[in-house]
Formats: sequence, structure tokens, C-alpha cells
Amino acid sequence: MKAMDLKSVGYRKIVAAGMLCSASLFAGQTGAAILGAAVNINPQTSPALPNPTFLDLNSAAGNQPVVTFSTTAPNTRVVLTFSSECIVGGGFNNYLDIDIVIDPAGAPLAFVANPTVGTTTTFCSGAGFPTPLPPSLEGFPSVVQAIAVIPTAGVHTAQVRVRGFGSPINWRIDDLSFVIEN
Repeated sequence: MKAMDLKSVGYRKIVAAGMLCSASLFAGQTGAAILGAAVNINPQTSPALPNPTFLDLNSAAGNQPVVTFSTTAPNTRVVLTFSSECIVGGGFNNYLDIDIVIDPAGAPLAFVANPTVGTTTTFCSGAGFPTPLPPSLEGFPSVVQAIAVIPTAGVHTAQVRVRGFGSPINWRIDDLSFVIEN
């Protein structure tokens, strides 16, 4: 039997076999599909907005508080990620609560995605900043991620609701992004 070496097999065949092995390692691996997304670089502040309020999720003109997304099967799990700069004026007990609200197609009621249910999902909190907040103060990056099972297939909507707690409450959200994926 003849011994196999680089010369007898051929360099190109070895490279092709290596590429085939590498490709097979990645077969079947897929990334998350983005179902909906929005970005708003414009600041949103209290007391200009009511408390609670749904955030404007798009930089385009006019208030656009809804992101629409679709699922093709019932009981589809989605991941919802909201991030922005956030700052709260006033004392350390002041904070901004966040809820991600989903309205599934054909379902009787909208619901709040876990873990944002209730009034204890502190998105950002006061750190002794003056109130009203001076425009020169930048916010601090904050992120909340929720997971929800959408009970029906179809076209759904999602919104981000914020509520300020404390006295006097003064907050600013800026440079936000909202992504829904599965």
C-alpha cells in the first residue's frame, strides 16, 4: 500500500476537504431573525410627556409608539430588547419604570412581557441630579430584555411604556432602540 502524503493527495484536494469540514460545522446553525425594529435619536422628556406614557419609537416626524411584527405559528417565543440613554432628576428614590406591552393578533387583551410586569422594573434611577434636568446632562446607557410567548400567529404590535416614580419626577430618554427577534 502506498503511503499518503501532500504530494500524492494533492494540495487542492486537502484544501477542498478542509473547507467541506469547516462548512459542515456551521450547517444548521442560524441566527435570530429580526421581526421588528425601531430607532429614535430624539430626546423624550418629562414633564412634557404624561405619566405614564408610551415612548415614540421612531425618529421620523410624528409620534410613532408602535412596532409591528409578524409570527407564522401560535406560541412563538420572541425576545424584546429595549435600550437607550436614560437619566432621572431628583433624589435617589426617584426612578423610571418600564413595561414592554404586546398586543397579539386575535387575542382578547394586550399583556406586559416578563420581567417588565409591575412597577418595579427600574430602568434608571435618580442620583441626586438637579430637577429640572439641564440639557447638558447626558443619560446613562440602560437595557431591558424581555421574553414573551405570542399565543397567536399573525401581525402583532409592541410598545414601550414608561412611568416616573418619585417627587418631583423629571426624566429624559434619548438614543433609543427597540428590537424584536425570535
